[in-house]
Amino acid sequence: MAPQLYIQKRESGEEVAFIDDRPYFPQLHVDVTNKSSIQKAAALIMHSTVEFEKLQVQQITGGITNTLFKVSGLKSPQEEEDDTENACLVRVFGAEGMIDRDVENSTYACLSSQKLAPPYHGRFANGRIEGWKDNMRALTVRELSKPHISKLIAISMAKLHSEFQIPDHLQDYYQEPSMWNQLQSWYEQALQATFRSEKDTQRAQLLSLSNLQVELEWLKSICPINAAVVFCHNDVLAANILYDGQQQSIQLIDFEYGGMNYRSFDIANHLNEYAGGTDTGIPNYEWLPTTDDMKRFIQTYLTTANGTTTTTSDSIQETLEEVQVFVLANHLYWGLWAVNQAATEGCQDFDYLLYATNRLRQYQVCKVEWQQRHT
Repeated sequence: MAPQLYIQKRESGEEVAFIDDRPYFPQLHVDVTNKSSIQKAAALIMHSTVEFEKLQVQQITGGITNTLFKVSGLKSPQEEEDDTENACLVRVFGAEGMIDRDVENSTYACLSSQKLAPPYHGRFANGRIEGWKDNMRALTVRELSKPHISKLIAISMAKLHSEFQIPDHLQDYYQEPSMWNQLQSWYEQALQATFRSEKDTQRAQLLSLSNLQVELEWLKSICPINAAVVFCHNDVLAANILYDGQQQSIQLIDFEYGGMNYRSFDIANHLNEYAGGTDTGIPNYEWLPTTDDMKRFIQTYLTTANGTTTTTSDSIQETLEEVQVFVLANHLYWGLWAVNQAATEGCQDFDYLLYATNRLRQYQVCKVEWQQRHT
């Protein structure tokens, strides 16, 4: 019942409630341009005894959906006898209307409780507070292809897919793979989108979005009907992977697009992210992994997911062929997402339409390559 409880507490006008074993302040809104509101949210939810005006705030770059801040200088009542300082991550939600934040937040709380996500401390009206680890940092795009890091990512993804136990109160939200419904929903939303400038309207028209329904139907015709379905992250890009160089470990973060999906979609999504582009809007597809790189990633993934010491070459090849289909779907997925983001957020801070153009163009390149392999 946790997602419904968020709605009930919001509508009741309560100042604070406890949901998913953590505080929820439904009336507390954080303004990303107002340092004081960021400090106040962190102090309230973290029960800090330090006056909130004295907390340090640092904006964290990397993601393009949310706005992130590190807040440091926190001190809990148990720490009053020493000078230990703590920090937390303040996540202010973006992508308004594109993500069910009640379901997403309850899911994050469960992932955290199962040690598959960073600590969850509580939620405010338009965001939440998460744990912060000073010894970890987000990866860079070019680090994704480093063999020892790629292996860690494959292991972490396999553990998420094979170990996450969806609780009863969330079962109704995760009954089937989300990819097709999401693609269709975003496609229909993109067709109705209006943009903030005439220039953006003209650029969107050049995408010929009405032609994509045919592509969606073609993708359905080639998608393997027996592809494995698991709980997926769906957005394992460099900025969503924290890395500890000393411990040689990683932590996946930002599960807001997570849900039941084809496991090969999650793998394909990650491998597409070798090209980057979420900083400039221009992916570099020369950085994509080679076939051998993909096979090595898949081998590590399957060995971990299956709990075995070896994986057959046939299993690796079968999964690779699945991944190559979902590479196509993934380009449409984020291309349509970017069109809708351009409509709701504008293109001033990040050129979503440039990113959409590049992802949809690469879809066509990959489609030709797929057809050549299967003729």
